[in-house]
Amino acid sequence: MTARCGVSPPPAAWGRAQTIAQQALTGAVFAKVGYSTHYHTDWVVPYWSSSLDKVAEVNTHLFFRWTGWWGTPAAFRRGYAGSEPVFAKMAALSPFHAGGEVALAGVVDPAAMLDPDTIPESAVPKPVAAGGDSFHVALDKAMGADGFAALAIRTCGERAYCKFLGWTDRAKVPAVGAALTPAQIEAMSFSYLRDKEQGFGKALWNCGEFKRPSPIQCMRRTPVAAAAPAPAPSATPGGPDGLSGVRRKSDPAPVVPPATN
Repeated sequence: MTARCGVSPPPAAWGRAQTIAQQALTGAVFAKVGYSTHYHTDWVVPYWSSSLDKVAEVNTHLFFRWTGWWGTPAAFRRGYAGSEPVFAKMAALSPFHAGGEVALAGVVDPAAMLDPDTIPESAVPKPVAAGGDSFHVALDKAMGADGFAALAIRTCGERAYCKFLGWTDRAKVPAVGAALTPAQIEAMSFSYLRDKEQGFGKALWNCGEFKRPSPIQCMRRTPVAAAAPAPAPSATPGGPDGLSGVRRKSDPAPVVPPATN
């Protein structure tokens, strides 16, 4: 739903649209259409409809899903990444589209978020590389989870592109010049990415460490895989039990007696 010709949608309709969108982004599914990914009305026949599996008919709408594995529940296990483009024409309807920093303020508690301008210059961390746009930061829990967002904004300053990564466990902060390890990524407490060229500004929290009001504010966790145990040696040299009647490559060739007349 967008505003056209200077006419905004009624508040009730806009609120309903926002509620439905929020439900969809947090995993709500209308049971009758299930895992449908496509639909069309019954008075048209798109070129793609015959290549998909038809799931349901709801009034005048026909619903379809991908064939094969991509149409199964397993294909829908990934969460919403939270990345959305910013459209200036939508600013009057949603503060998210008023700009990257306003969008960020919309996902934190305004009462809990510090004013970025109150953070002193001495508290602003240095970039990973001199003059760079990436920051690896040890965070103070006393600042509060929403305060991390203010620190990120203050740190990024006027940079068009900025990547701010933070850890409350100081021991997990990567050494200068070192690449991030899987364990450090898993232990990350907060991240902020800004890309003004793409109209993007997004803050994410480790929701195992900080409770957030919406799952779209949570980092997707990828557990660090444990090293696979070494296979136990076979009880029988040269192969497993039960193969004593099979000649192995390492065995000597059998002696064949000479033929007799």
